[in-house]
Amino acid sequence: MRGQDVEHVLSWPGLRSEYSRLAPHDGVAVTKPGQIGVVFTGHRDVAYRASGRTRRSDIAPGAATITAGEPVSWLRVSEPTDAVEIYPDPQLVNNVVAQHGLAGVSPRTVIGEMDGVVLAVASRLRQVHLANAGLSDVAASELAHAITRQLLIRYGGADPRAFLAPGRLSAARVDQVSQYIDARLSDPLSIPLLASVMQLSPYHFARTFRAATGMAPHAFVTARRMMRARIILERTAMTVEEAAGMVGYRHIGHFRRAFVLTHGIRPSELLAEYRKIRPVYMTPPP
Repeated sequence: MRGQDVEHVLSWPGLRSEYSRLAPHDGVAVTKPGQIGVVFTGHRDVAYRASGRTRRSDIAPGAATITAGEPVSWLRVSEPTDAVEIYPDPQLVNNVVAQHGLAGVSPRTVIGEMDGVVLAVASRLRQVHLANAGLSDVAASELAHAITRQLLIRYGGADPRAFLAPGRLSAARVDQVSQYIDARLSDPLSIPLLASVMQLSPYHFARTFRAATGMAPHAFVTARRMMRARIILERTAMTVEEAAGMVGYRHIGHFRRAFVLTHGIRPSELLAEYRKIRPVYMTPPP
């Protein structure tokens, strides 16, 4: 996006990420080529220009945008934006293509795709940005390779069998568990329950999920609950206590601590921040 919009930029060998928290705008913002982005807050009736055409659509919270060889211009964004943009090093991508014999594989531009692997990697990087916490080169490399595999398979048409090493959860199964979690955020969730959905042992599920996404399952569940809670508070008239219950928290103290760790702001502070503009965006609870 525009340089003045970027709040935080981090780089590691093989990977760069940018975290942005933006106000609504009517001007043009540009997403550069070669990025994989997630808008955690989602957008309704957003206008954008890609591949020479102007379109309008809704983008669901947590959906991915992939820009291939050309930028995407966002012409009007009427809601606040909370987003992570991920830029794998082109040399890393070229090395992976050569290593797996994928000559001719070229990712395509996609707007608003629900993708469990991309969502998990972006959620992990968002945590690093907001907590201003370190991420080792080894951990960053795991994320870079996970996102590159997904870029080439799902958006470039590469054969997934070229990447599916023993002990790694496929992207389709990551999507399955991600959708299961999102549909049941208000319910009790556990590693044994999620493992049973995948028909795996709890240990094998936890290990393979992390290998595929770079994020532990329990951390992914917490991240999804906190993003849903933020959207509820920003877009509805629910109280903090009601929002906590909607995402499966029975103890308000636990909810507040997780919210601050995820967003860097207390739920009550978020409500105060949005008190003036929130009626414009209010919708039924997600």
